Amino acid sequence: MAQHLGAMLSIDEIDRTHRLGARKHVGSKPRDIIVKLVSYRARQKLYNVKSKAKTPGHYRRVYVNEALTRHRSEIFYDARKLVSDKYVDSAWTHDW
Repeated sequence: MAQHLGAMLSIDEIDRTHRLGARKHVGSKPRDIIVKLVSYRARQKLYNVKSKAKTPGHYRRVYVNEALTRHRSEIFYDARKLVSDKYVDSAWTHDW
């Protein structure tokens, strides 16, 4: 996926990957995938193209998100709520 979006990550820049949670029954929502990259530069390669995954096509319903602490996740939740209530135009995280 990273190559297709233009991130140009090599396999050596990926430290490890795994799925979250236990396997569920056939037809259920796919489990999230955690990807740990070896460096900040590798992470930035992926983050710089992550918005391309939102365009209609093969990667619909694919999201690339930062792993946030609980506190920062709660703050970001509040910010997204302000967006949905139309108090602000948008909310996002970057190097948080």
